[in-house]
Order: sequence, then structure tokens, then C-alpha cells
Amino acid sequence: GCVATFFEVGNLVKQGTDTIKRAEALGCEIASHTWSHANLQTSSQLVIDSQIEKADEAFYEAIGKKPVLLRPPYCATDKELLANCDKYLIGWSVDTNDWKYRDADKVFSVIKNEGDLDGDVILMHSLYDSTAKATERIVPYLVDKGYQLVTISELIKYKNEDFLETGKYYTYNYFG
Repeated sequence: GCVATFFEVGNLVKQGTDTIKRAEALGCEIASHTWSHANLQTSSQLVIDSQIEKADEAFYEAIGKKPVLLRPPYCATDKELLANCDKYLIGWSVDTNDWKYRDADKVFSVIKNEGDLDGDVILMHSLYDSTAKATERIVPYLVDKGYQLVTISELIKYKNEDFLETGKYYTYNYFG
């Protein structure tokens, strides 16, 4: 009964189309994480445009629409990206480092020890089995603590009573 926003890498969408469709059918939000996880801060505008457009094409082919949210890899943004990207740029406020540890117990421990998570965006990666195992513990834990798990768009709407704008990067200080 809980939802999330999945920021998927475009070049992996085709092999995960069924999973992405299932997540969307369950009420989850599907968003972009570029075509190949490129560092947009060190990329030319041509590369940035290509990363976004190729990912958009993959999402459109898989689910019939292009994402409006983009999580820049490595949290890497700059003025150029902010000025020229027509996506809503989203970051996070809690990093579980699941990609580094690949240990379900460690990921769960990060969440458990974080303190107040109201309004926070928790960063995890859907491609690791250890993260899936951690999620099986994290979701019930958070629900038992009284949290409602929502998509990024719902969080913006409910928590901040705000609408997103292009040209801004919504991350640490915005959430939480």
C-alpha cells in the first residue's frame, strides 16, 4: 500500500519495462536518472541534451510518457544545467549509501538511526538485492512509526504546498 518515486537510468528501462509498468500501476512515480548515469555537471550541453532525450525516448517506449522529474547523477548540477533543463531536478535528504555497502542490515540501520524523517527523501537504488531486502524491513518500520510513504510529487504537494519550477534543484534543504 506504499508508493515511491523511482528514478531509473534510461539504458536499463527496456530490460525492466515490466517492473516499471508494475510500479506505475501500483501508484508509484517513474522519473529519470539520465540515459547512462552521466555526470551532468561536467558534460557539455550537447551531452546533457542527449542524456535526457535518449532517456525520455526509452521511458516513452516503455510506459507511453516522458518523465517530468530528473535526479542528476552524483547530485551534480551547475548553473548551466539549471538554466537549460526543462525537467524538475530532484535530489534527496537522506543517503543510505546502499550502493556502497550493499548490506541490508547497514541500510536499515541508517534509516533507523536517522531520527525524524518527516518530509525527507530517502535515496536508495533499485538494482541491488540488498536494497530490496532492506526495503522489506524499512517500509513496515516507517509505517509503524506513523510515516506515510508518498511520491516526490505528492510530497511537494502535501508537505510544502508548493509547485515545482524548472531552473531550481530541490534537494537537502528543501526536503525534511
